[in-house]
Amino acid sequence: MCGTKQQTFSIGRIILYSIKVSCIRVPIGLQSQPCPTQSPETTTMPSSGVIDVRIPLDVYPLHYNLELKPDIYTGNPDTFRFDGSVEILLDCRVSTKVISLHVNKLNISTNSITLQTATGTTTNQRVREVTQDMERQFLNIHLDQALVQGQRYLLKIDFSGPLRPDLVGLYWSSYTYQGELR
Repeated sequence: MCGTKQQTFSIGRIILYSIKVSCIRVPIGLQSQPCPTQSPETTTMPSSGVIDVRIPLDVYPLHYNLELKPDIYTGNPDTFRFDGSVEILLDCRVSTKVISLHVNKLNISTNSITLQTATGTTTNQRVREVTQDMERQFLNIHLDQALVQGQRYLLKIDFSGPLRPDLVGLYWSSYTYQGELR
């Protein structure tokens, strides 16, 4: 279930877009029961040689507020990029000191990572370290203190990344209309 709101700002001949997307994770059919995975410290490669890329469900995302600001006005597609921020409502199902998220080709502003309870109060949890598992495309946020089971938290992160024509993540594309490339 997703809602989209778009705002357009015109500056001379340049149009800037700021897109806000709000999504609720809705389990479908048999997927309504989460599949258990191991925590990042204990995840191992299965004997088949296949890498388990499922994030641990100790902390379960309930809702995302995502803001994306694409910058495609440099004229050179090789330099197209975007900035963004996300607020994720998390449900702590198992007490843990690590929040794992999937990331790919994003620059995370580690100083921007904040965590508070869903009621808005500041937590005692401080981000101790942020690591990436490039092979599984994980961002692991290590905390000083464990999250409390049954508590809901709001995680905020700022990021940026390239807009690529590779049809992965947020990407750019073009088409020809009446002989004109758009």
